[in-house]
Amino acid sequence: MAKVYAPPKEIRVPDFDPENWQKADKEFIQKLRDYCLANGTGDLRGEVVSFPVADGAASYMVFTTKPLAFIHMPLGDAWQFQYVNRLTLADVKKQVKRRKALDELFRGPLDKVKVGGRYFLSTLGETEGAWVDAESKSDEYVTVVVVEPVGDRAAYKPGEKHEVNASNLYEKREHASREYKSKKAGA
Repeated sequence: MAKVYAPPKEIRVPDFDPENWQKADKEFIQKLRDYCLANGTGDLRGEVVSFPVADGAASYMVFTTKPLAFIHMPLGDAWQFQYVNRLTLADVKKQVKRRKALDELFRGPLDKVKVGGRYFLSTLGETEGAWVDAESKSDEYVTVVVVEPVGDRAAYKPGEKHEVNASNLYEKREHASREYKSKKAGA
């Protein structure tokens, strides 16, 4: 039987704030993950499992795998799943695998950009633009540094910094072309 614990006292559960609840929840989850990684055991520590309940979800973070233990994440309506203590390690592995597959399927362009990576920054959806290095990213934009302008009408100069939308960054230059996008959409 799995054990369920409340969050540690040093990690404050955020109060609901209609203006900033997503940011506060994200910070809480990261602090709890850091705590689990530092103090828990097993390769699944820090992973989140969730179960639909009423109009929301009951969410738990894996703390240890032997014995199986979770930390309840009392966010939103703080729902609890009545059978969480009956979960096995195999159940948790399946759910984590499913969640990761869904996350990959629905990842947005910003999630795919890695800081330190090199990308082609497209100008007006074509193959002119610049090769850039991703320097940092926020919740909305990527800060890039121009490495090499590309094309006859290149509007970028080496060393310039720009804040750009991740949907304009491509791993390969040819992926910015209309032909490639049309072929991909038709596939």
